[in-house]
Amino acid sequence: MQELLGRYPKKLASQPKARQFFNRRGELKHIHHLNFWDLPSVLVKKYHYDPDDARAVADFLTPMLDFVPERRATAFECLEHPWLAGKDKKDRGPDDDAAAARGENEEKDE
Repeated sequence: MQELLGRYPKKLASQPKARQFFNRRGELKHIHHLNFWDLPSVLVKKYHYDPDDARAVADFLTPMLDFVPERRATAFECLEHPWLAGKDKKDRGPDDDAAAARGENEEKDE
């Protein structure tokens, strides 16, 4: 997780349950070398995603993976993400954003 998201917050690493894994400085006790790379790069290089798709998937997943529970995306926020609707950010217009904020469906029966 740290290789994708960055260092674990020291405040969380100092919690009693985390002490078995982290030292006082918030560093991992038994793993001393990490290779940091961002999620889109992992998806492209390791799983052969198209770069645009990798960015879209990473944009969806990253908020769910936040180390700090209070900052993690909620289930509702995930369901409202444009990637699930099959729309990339560049494809959305101001009307789409306004409709989403009001909770309206994107497609209407005529």
